[in-house]
Amino acid sequence: VLSCGCGVAGKELSLYKSRFDLGHITGLDPCVRIDCSSFDDQNIRKVQGHVEDWINGGLLRQHLFSKILALDNIYHYADKAGFLKHCIQVLPRGGKVAVTDLLWKGSENPPTWIKIGLSAMGVSVDNLW
Repeated sequence: VLSCGCGVAGKELSLYKSRFDLGHITGLDPCVRIDCSSFDDQNIRKVQGHVEDWINGGLLRQHLFSKILALDNIYHYADKAGFLKHCIQVLPRGGKVAVTDLLWKGSENPPTWIKIGLSAMGVSVDNLW
């Protein structure tokens, strides 16, 4: 499993590994604190980097992961469609992608108070689907 945007501490990695009985999980985040000792003991790897750099640089090799997660962070990606397309390219047949995203349900642009809230979270209104 590749967990994109696992956060600074990467605490979700051990939760996912134990809860879903995973053989291996890798967390990728630009702010992750690297703790190499956890990899040997628990088969959890933390990698510091931006998801988009991995995608654009072709660092995600085909069939390296069977599942890719981007929970509570895909709205920060400049090219969400490109991320999903790349996931399809690198996952094996039957591989899975799970994301959560912010969506705007409305025919008009969001009101100013929503734009301010999104801006405070580092989310561009232009990146809403």
